[in-house]
Amino acid sequence: MIIQSPLNLEKVIEITGAQAAMILDTDGNLIDSTNISFEENIAAMTEMAFSMCKDLSEDLNNGSLEQLMAKTSEGFLIANKVKSNHIVAALCKDHSKLGLFLKKMNSLETTV
Repeated sequence: MIIQSPLNLEKVIEITGAQAAMILDTDGNLIDSTNISFEENIAAMTEMAFSMCKDLSEDLNNGSLEQLMAKTSEGFLIANKVKSNHIVAALCKDHSKLGLFLKKMNSLETTV
């Protein structure tokens, strides 16, 4: 079964300036990816992290989770829920672009 991507991944890369990106469904199934090795494993782990943080947010009565951010020594990963049942995750290696990257990731659903 071929799953139709809710977003154009090339456009996501163009808009955000990300070095790598992926789109997955909320079951952790990879829909599309670019510049990511072991993309199916990364998609499953991204969904698991998103799901666990969603549960944590709900347990803390802190609203519904819309975005997950992970900062590493070599960049950061932002994962956004889009189209209600999909997640788009993008990786950027330039810490100085975090604010602009967040803004662009938050506007994906309306611009792509």
